Amino acid sequence: MTTQRNWASITLPTVVFVGIADREEFERLALPATDHRKREVRRNVLTESLEADGVMVVFQHWLAADSPDYLPELGGASA
Repeated sequence: MTTQRNWASITLPTVVFVGIADREEFERLALPATDHRKREVRRNVLTESLEADGVMVVFQHWLAADSPDYLPELGGASA
């Protein structure tokens, strides 16, 4: 039986980035971690992270431009 994979990862010596394509799957993460979604107003990626034994694992969900949560970065300097 094959399992559908909905994620990809990039591993560095002290950081692992895990991209999760499905928003519902991303929302099911029950991490005792900082939810970075509350830190930034303008973003096109949602992140949650967990640090253990000197390694940071960053889970990411990239928002589609037609998502109601998508807020494009503003270009140029703000006044």
